[in-house]
Amino acid sequence: MPRTKVDITNLLMDIGYTFLFNYFEAMLALYGFDVYKGFYHKLFFKRKSLACDLMEPFRCLIDKQIVKAYNLKQINEQDFKLEKGRYILPWDKQKKYANLFFNGISDYKEEIFNYVRQFYYCLMNDEKNFPKFLIKK
Repeated sequence: MPRTKVDITNLLMDIGYTFLFNYFEAMLALYGFDVYKGFYHKLFFKRKSLACDLMEPFRCLIDKQIVKAYNLKQINEQDFKLEKGRYILPWDKQKKYANLFFNGISDYKEEIFNYVRQFYYCLMNDEKNFPKFLIKK
């Protein structure tokens, strides 16, 4: 069921990945990249394929935040509404979860910046040794 959030975890992943995507899009704009032309994600109407490509290794940051929030009991089922078989997050509860994802991404802001910078240098120098991302323990 594409685009239908049938459980809270998938809704939170979707929200978190959107934050991550926008962060990468902004970072790529700093270097003047055309975010519509990617390497792995094909050029498709209105999809910013390069931002999709570069955020892939960092999806684990969002997953980590969600697992951590569940373990700390920060995710409350009462914050969500079930309407027509899909979960939604009401406006008045969004700040809590936005902070959750923003903090998770901010913890790795240097790594993300360095990753995009190394990617830029690889392209400018016609290198094939693309950057790697390893999550901190």
